[in-house]
Amino acid sequence: MPVGPAALEAAAARMPADRPHVPLTAGTVLPFLADRLPMAVFANVHSAGDFALHAGLSQSQESPGTTTSRRAVATAATIPGLGRPA
Repeated sequence: MPVGPAALEAAAARMPADRPHVPLTAGTVLPFLADRLPMAVFANVHSAGDFALHAGLSQSQESPGTTTSRRAVATAATIPGLGRPA
């Protein structure tokens, strides 16, 4: 996952030391997916996709009565060790 050096500097953050994170360069494929949004409050950098993902997860948790949530509960009930829905 590419990370923008300018965003790291703006957020006063360090480049993550894990394998998936690499510096954003001119040769980066799909640069619009890179972590480019500095979050100085957290000394971190995020991508637009990170915000979309978090928004989607929070939306799905706010609507527990939807069909999707019922399917998830039914699926969880079939996984050994997760128990039965209440």
